[in-house]
Amino acid sequence: MSVQVLRGWSDSDWDDEVRRSPEGTMFHTRLWSRICVASFPELRDRSLWVEVTSDAGSSRHQLPLLEWRRGAGLVNTVHSSFPFIYGGPLPLRGAGGRVVLPEILEFLETVRGTVLVTSNPLAERPFDRLPSAADDATGRRDAAARADAADGIREEQGSAPPPAVSSGMVPSANWEQGELTTHLRTLPETESAFWDDELPPRRRNDVRRLTKKGVSIEESQNPDDVSAVYRLYRASFERWGGAPAFVHPELFYQNLVSMGQGDVRFSVARFEGAVIGGVFALRFGRAVHYFAGYMDSEAKALRPNVLLQVDSILHGIRDRYAFYDFLPSGGSEPVEQFKEGFGGVRYSLPVFTRRSLAHRLLARARGR
Repeated sequence: MSVQVLRGWSDSDWDDEVRRSPEGTMFHTRLWSRICVASFPELRDRSLWVEVTSDAGSSRHQLPLLEWRRGAGLVNTVHSSFPFIYGGPLPLRGAGGRVVLPEILEFLETVRGTVLVTSNPLAERPFDRLPSAADDATGRRDAAARADAADGIREEQGSAPPPAVSSGMVPSANWEQGELTTHLRTLPETESAFWDDELPPRRRNDVRRLTKKGVSIEESQNPDDVSAVYRLYRASFERWGGAPAFVHPELFYQNLVSMGQGDVRFSVARFEGAVIGGVFALRFGRAVHYFAGYMDSEAKALRPNVLLQVDSILHGIRDRYAFYDFLPSGGSEPVEQFKEGFGGVRYSLPVFTRRSLAHRLLARARGR
């Protein structure tokens, strides 16, 4: 077995390959790397395109890698994506259909610092059997191709298939295998199938009643709206029991919207001229990723979180996406129940970590 780093590729080469892959997500793109690097001064792009050669033959794989530098470079973490989202080799399988993760992890043992590799739900069974589709002239997968892909998986709704990546993938004792839980659902063929057949009557009534009351949902690219939603994010810390260990800067959300190039849909809920909620949805390839959503706790009775989620799902169906991915919930049971109320199915993904000596010593000093 050997892993060779390939040279001479361009950003357009990379993204063309991601868009052609049925496993490709927004988090694998060069655009995502640019957004993250522009938002976090501690980040460095270390992405690699590699060729894996084994007894079964050779195959090429993309490895999005972002290095998070702390302590003047003394404590570094190399993430398969950032912040703490899907990644791993694209595609997951190489020659002969063999999962290449063990070879990739062994290769990453040569990388300086802690390495964190999170899997990708679109590379898991049964999703890997879906057909790919040709790109259109602008490089974006068109609605008809997404519809063809969606037809192949609707029967899988409600089930959580066994993962393609299982225990025993780690090449050495240097790696720890953990787990990340996300929520996924397939999208129905029509909006009415979701609105009439899936959505509980009480939520349909909420949408009708609150719309008549004056709550509106609209797309926005206004930086002031991003700032307003970011204030709701910061205000939520008190409800969560204090600031989390990792706080996204406002610049990150501003860059999502300003740099998103049509792959980021930012929608806001308004009432009497005020922003009472907002959602950032990433729309790429076959999936809509519900990346983040925040609401005004003082406007809870107006249910902006419900209205925004219904709007986001309906737009995903209208634009013929196959999947709706609610993303991990950080272990918050109320948030997970909310996502399950919209058809999300809990789905576990493996996470592989190789801790550097600096991280092990730091953890020991902190008593962990």
